[in-house]
Amino acid sequence: MIGIHIYPSSISYTSNHSDITRELGDSKITLSYHNQYDKQVFFESDKYLIFLDGWIFNSPSYTNQAEFILEKYVKDSVNFIYELNGQFNLVICNKVELKYNYYNDIFSIRKHFFSFENSILFLSSDLTFITNHLNKKNLNVDHIKKNINLPRFIDIKETFINEIKQGFPCMKITENTISSYSFEKVKHNFSYEEKNPIFFLDKIKNTISRTYKNEDLLLLLTGGLDSRFLLEIFKELNLNFQTATYGNKISDEVQIASKVAEVNDIKHFICHLDAEDFLVDAKKYIKNFSGLDIFVQSSIYKFLSSLKLKVNKNTIIDTGFALDMFLGGSQLNKEINHDLAIENRVFSALSIRQSAIREFYEDRYSMYNYDIYFMMRNLPKDLIKDNKFYYKLCKLQIKKSFHIPLQSTMFGLSLEPKFWKSSESIQFEKEKFVLEYFQKNNKALYHNRYYSDFGMWIRDETAWKNFILDMFVKNKSNLSKMFLDQKLIENTINQHMSGEENHIRKIIKWVSLELFFQVN
Repeated sequence: MIGIHIYPSSISYTSNHSDITRELGDSKITLSYHNQYDKQVFFESDKYLIFLDGWIFNSPSYTNQAEFILEKYVKDSVNFIYELNGQFNLVICNKVELKYNYYNDIFSIRKHFFSFENSILFLSSDLTFITNHLNKKNLNVDHIKKNINLPRFIDIKETFINEIKQGFPCMKITENTISSYSFEKVKHNFSYEEKNPIFFLDKIKNTISRTYKNEDLLLLLTGGLDSRFLLEIFKELNLNFQTATYGNKISDEVQIASKVAEVNDIKHFICHLDAEDFLVDAKKYIKNFSGLDIFVQSSIYKFLSSLKLKVNKNTIIDTGFALDMFLGGSQLNKEINHDLAIENRVFSALSIRQSAIREFYEDRYSMYNYDIYFMMRNLPKDLIKDNKFYYKLCKLQIKKSFHIPLQSTMFGLSLEPKFWKSSESIQFEKEKFVLEYFQKNNKALYHNRYYSDFGMWIRDETAWKNFILDMFVKNKSNLSKMFLDQKLIENTINQHMSGEENHIRKIIKWVSLELFFQVN
């Protein structure tokens, strides 16, 4: 697993990737990394060792970024962290004093886990490495209950194992003490206000241009606003990039993404998936990345494997997620705290999933730049509300694919955001028709809204339906033994499979938990 690994010197760590290991007192520190990228991940001087998992965007050069960190640290070992702009996990070792400090970025976007029991620290991006070396493992009962009861998001600092925690934003480890450095001091160094979308767009383009200079890129293209926004920026900047999409043959994501790539004359790879493809690597996915409320991304293994012979091994993946995160409105328009919405979107879902992608390619988020982040964060809420600013940016940038609707039965980009909610009723009517068809004919009618139509798959006579029934109805599940009444589980599944109610998210969450119990 790519990342930083800190552990007792009495054990060893091996990686499928290139790695560097050094002993420091009673601890070992290993850096596992993709060695094909032209970036500096390790630097050693007479007194110091620098281990760097990630990218420092404000370093004069990626090829000297570890040295850049050391220069900052030597000048001011307390405040240097507030001047770094990047996506990173970082360890600075003092070889003379046999001490080390660990830091991650303000997003904790390159996910790591840690266990600190009886003064013994394990920290790693490899969850199974920590799990295999724990003397004891107990279920994190409160966290699991919260996961069961909440509609989507869970505590970003926890995992399903009580002794293992997730790395949190602004995390610092010194002398085996887990703490936080000041988010406000980082904000002070990078924060300023800007409301003009034209200036904002130019800033984004400059950031992307610098971040991706001389790189081979693969943009995961859904055909939504965010990915086509980035695609047309990449095209305008003449970056060396291709696109890829995975999903069901009839899904909107596959069909619309193909159209977007075609009108922009960009090479596009498609990985078609069937319902069963989401089961093949489900246990493997849950074992490596437990903590999500769903596991539908388990098909990522098949998708990335399909790219191995098509895409240059030096390729960096961009998900197009950052724009949606900060300006996309779907979460920011909720009647909840603005900052909490941002925190949930980043840490509850994407960051763990992206660890799977990093096993194949070193992904980097072009817009997770501190300058851009704080500029977005400082936008007035009335400007963010109802997608206003987001829409202005997209309308300024998206030219060639602006005429292509977001979804086949919904609306085009020319529709003003204030009408978006009412237009969604068209899609809901289609889903209602599909459900009524199932209730009347007891036969699934597949529609093309998303890349994976789990609602119909679970109701249909496929591997999925048998999988659910075997797991929860024909056999007694671990979930029913520990957390939920068996009758509640069976009634919920029967209601869903009969078409009486839609419990799809709840059932997928239960499946995820049950698989976690099985592999652990």
